[in-house]
Amino acid sequence: MKVISFKSESIEKRLVHLLSLNYPCEAASALVANRKLEITHVIPINVEASSVLHAVIPKGIVKTLKRLADKHKVVGIAHSHTPLNIKVSLGSAKYELKLLRTFASKVDINSLRNLCKIWSRAISLIVSLSDRNNPVYYSGYIATMLSGGNIRLRRTPVKSIILGKTFECDDVTLTL
Repeated sequence: MKVISFKSESIEKRLVHLLSLNYPCEAASALVANRKLEITHVIPINVEASSVLHAVIPKGIVKTLKRLADKHKVVGIAHSHTPLNIKVSLGSAKYELKLLRTFASKVDINSLRNLCKIWSRAISLIVSLSDRNNPVYYSGYIATMLSGGNIRLRRTPVKSIILGKTFECDDVTLTL
């Protein structure tokens, strides 16, 4: 896990910095003052009580993501042999992306890295404070860098303080 010291920087600046990394989904820990601030969660901007993830993202990102999906036929995350569906909403327009494990042989490495960055910006990095008495973390993914540049995203069975519900999901792996 990469450790980054942000000192007095604002949370917004920390998130911008993390999004600028080569692997924006990478789990990171930040030592802030005397508190340990863990930025290890990534979740869609809007999460609904369903096995399908929903995200409201900027128009340009939707177009780019859809163009990559159309160009390469498949886009990149999966668990086992079961496709993970992601529905992207932009106003009344909705896109459903079926993310298949078999994409790796069909998309070049640069496209995958670019897709990883685009996908990362389509979701929110959620800050988890170590103070369990005042949790600010939501149900989301914990991202872990694996050997070979792979990223494992583990859906945490934690309670969303927005929805008041608990979500669980199997691990998924983003292979670069």
